Amino acid sequence: MKTAPESRKVAAILRSLRDGTLQPQPEFQRRAVWTNKDKIAFIQTLLMGYPFPEIYVASGDVNTKTGDAVELLVDGQQRVRTIDEYFRAAPPFARSAAVPRYSALGEDEKREFLNYDVSVRNLGIVELEQIRVIFQRMNATSYDLNEMERHNAVYLGAYKQFSERLAQHDFFIEHRIFSAADIRRMKDVSFVASLTSTMMSDYFHRDEQIEEYLERYNEEFPESGELESRYYVVFSLMNEMGFDPRSRAWKKADFYTLFVELDRVANRQGKRIDVPTVAARLKGFFEEIDRLREGDPTPDEAVGDYFRATLQSTNDRGARHIRGEILRDLITR
Repeated sequence: MKTAPESRKVAAILRSLRDGTLQPQPEFQRRAVWTNKDKIAFIQTLLMGYPFPEIYVASGDVNTKTGDAVELLVDGQQRVRTIDEYFRAAPPFARSAAVPRYSALGEDEKREFLNYDVSVRNLGIVELEQIRVIFQRMNATSYDLNEMERHNAVYLGAYKQFSERLAQHDFFIEHRIFSAADIRRMKDVSFVASLTSTMMSDYFHRDEQIEEYLERYNEEFPESGELESRYYVVFSLMNEMGFDPRSRAWKKADFYTLFVELDRVANRQGKRIDVPTVAARLKGFFEEIDRLREGDPTPDEAVGDYFRATLQSTNDRGARHIRGEILRDLITR
């Protein structure tokens, strides 16, 4: 594939964003992950006239009536979006003292900004599926993209959409399972995809099984209705148990294991859970773990085993199994 290098003025890029001839976020792109600090530093680079890495575009649809062609921004969406936000005085540039607002620049400075040459590499007319492959390969060895962000470039189908929708459920938001940084980096989607894969099979090593399920259920996910119902059952059980917001029950590794085991007992085995009794048992157990972490000795072997399985390699298959067996016993005892 031959790619054509070119340069475009910032003014031309802003104009193409406004008229819709440049689409800054094709569906395979990752979520925006730059912090305000990143954006400010980037605009400082631009205002000083220093170069930044090239962006990649590809030809999209053509309006046969007007002749207008649409381009897809394959790589560089955060740079382009930040330029647009600065020009419009959108946050964080509305009040930032680190860089002058565009409206406060002198006329010569504004012209310099708008005439800044952005290095663009045009991939030309490429099928969307090939663009996804290109995007994935461009980032295959980059630490900038995590695994879920790379998967997002390839798998856009039913399983990924299910995981993304469930990750946005009010339950996860109310109990603050995911931080803002997790959400920016799609770690919430990765967590739910891993959780769902475990609910459909058993514990596995780290995130090794996620891609298998993303690929297997990319076209359709017939089990989605059943899995969603199972999620709601566990949501209800955990809400009824009334764990304190500071409880280990809401920490990712503990939450993961507890969620899987409640699903196993209530949904897969169809057993009734005595919520008040099990809740008291779990709360007491988690409190013992916290005391042990603070240095208090414990005579309970299960507490010690569980504690050791939380110290390191918490996402390894073995550690998950140890925690799972202990919590399962507490739920079914």
